[in-house]
Amino acid sequence: TSMQALLSMQEQQEPPALQNDVQRSKDVKALLAALRSYSMDHSGAYPSTIPMGFPMEICKENKEDCTNFIDLSVLVEGGYIDSLPVDPQVPESSIGTNYGILLKNDGAISVIAMGTELESEPLEASMPWEWQEIEN
Repeated sequence: TSMQALLSMQEQQEPPALQNDVQRSKDVKALLAALRSYSMDHSGAYPSTIPMGFPMEICKENKEDCTNFIDLSVLVEGGYIDSLPVDPQVPESSIGTNYGILLKNDGAISVIAMGTELESEPLEASMPWEWQEIEN
């Protein structure tokens, strides 16, 4: 229909940086939703691969060596998310997704998109708090 064509044209006219940041926002929220579901099924616990107290980058799926990265393949294997999202600008050869995760000492967990293009600060989604954009 003409309405679908118009919407498609509008999407194509958005700057790539905006499209990328919108995708990052969706990815961060999807990761947080998967972690929330995992936690609900595991008596409030998060995957044991997430260290407490300092942020680390999430490893891409199917990488043999996730040393210095967080392996969250358990989320895919458990059906909590179809695949681990990867930042739109991360090279294929990269080990990391350019999304970070932080489990704070108080039990709150944050997922962070580190490579935003239009925002001066990373995008972050946290539990138990809802979606927020980090500002100075």
